[in-house]
Amino acid sequence: MQVKKSSTNDKKAFSEVLDLYRLEQKFKVAKQQYEDQKKKLSLKVRNYMFSQDYSQLDFKSREFGKVHVSNVIRKSIIWDVEKLKNKLDKDLTDQFIEKKYIVNNMQGLIKLLKEAGVNPRQFKKFITVEEKVNQQKMNELSEIGEIDKEDIKGCYELKEAEGYLRISVKELENEG
Repeated sequence: MQVKKSSTNDKKAFSEVLDLYRLEQKFKVAKQQYEDQKKKLSLKVRNYMFSQDYSQLDFKSREFGKVHVSNVIRKSIIWDVEKLKNKLDKDLTDQFIEKKYIVNNMQGLIKLLKEAGVNPRQFKKFITVEEKVNQQKMNELSEIGEIDKEDIKGCYELKEAEGYLRISVKELENEG
């Protein structure tokens, strides 16, 4: 596609381009105003819910119907694999700690393995082991009583993400 100098026939296109640009600018301003207002109102509602020890609110509105509000706070667990390995039996940790081996130097590993009498300490220099907890397997072991809260105390950190409100609305059925 070539770049051409504009002609007088392009005035309508130029006008439409400028209209589009103006529209985009208005949208950016409106979006920012929405985000600012949403943040303020959400904070007020979440503070109220916290002060009343509510995780959910339900009420009726003539305008919208049945309104349900949930304060959603996502939580994640950060496991300390070394502490788990020190605290629990190896047979148990083998069931939920997954290991990933990464070869850092394949040529060096091949050369070493070709030579006779491989020393395990030398072999490990070429390997990186990543360990992580399989949360699903940990949950299963907890459900069957193999692991309880006391067993893993001090082996994890609980992180909470910033919460948000989930609002759902259901129209009221005619009560006639």
